[in-house]
Amino acid sequence: MTNKIFRSTVFVAVVVLLCSLGVIMGALYDYFDTVQVNQLKDELSLAAIGTEERGLAFLKKVDSDRFRVTWIDSDGAVLYDTHADAARMENHLDREEIQEALRSGMDSAFRRSDTTTQESTCKAHRV
Repeated sequence: MTNKIFRSTVFVAVVVLLCSLGVIMGALYDYFDTVQVNQLKDELSLAAIGTEERGLAFLKKVDSDRFRVTWIDSDGAVLYDTHADAARMENHLDREEIQEALRSGMDSAFRRSDTTTQESTCKAHRV
């Protein structure tokens, strides 16, 4: 009888621990997702300001393996890309995040890049 009570108590403790862990992980995921989205918005705004002020000269100074910057004109033509030859890239006007950024000023999408063949969050900001 004592053994059965002990096993039941341990089982309940493990279930409560796993449920608590799930709730905590969910809350932390949402929190850090929001933090990352806000940081991306801030960085995109800074890049937009730098591009507006200095144009291509500003973007050519951007050198990072952690992110990619693509400058697109209002017709969808790629003017500059930090990881690919802009002249060889297709028109981006048909992309949902570009169309919405042209309408509202900013948008984002999660999709697979044809250039890098990796899934990533794409942020678009109208300058």
